[in-house]
Amino acid sequence: MKKSKGNVFSIIILIIVFSCNSNRIGKEKIIELTHSEKPCNRVEGFLAIGNFNDTSLYYLFFEDMRDMNITHCTKYYGKSVLWAKIESLKRITKIAPKIEYDIMTPIPKILEEYKNIIESLNQ
Repeated sequence: MKKSKGNVFSIIILIIVFSCNSNRIGKEKIIELTHSEKPCNRVEGFLAIGNFNDTSLYYLFFEDMRDMNITHCTKYYGKSVLWAKIESLKRITKIAPKIEYDIMTPIPKILEEYKNIIESLNQ
């Protein structure tokens, strides 16, 4: 009887460990997502960088600063790739952009502001 309790306990621990690790996205997957042709994947990739607070992937934010594509997938419906970049940069730097952004704000200008912030933090 003791063996079966130990086996059940081991299985429960394995399930918990597996479920915690299954939500992790590695760097290779993030790079793949951010270079995808689908805007939904790019949004997911940039938000993942912000969630993991990974500073080694900063360069991805500034590769295409005019990516105005908007997603139509259910999870991020109506969100743009640029929105995802700004949200992640806010999370990583813990600094809101000085420029208030709305529909008329040139978003590449906000990304340029973040680029300057990141460069000053790395000096």
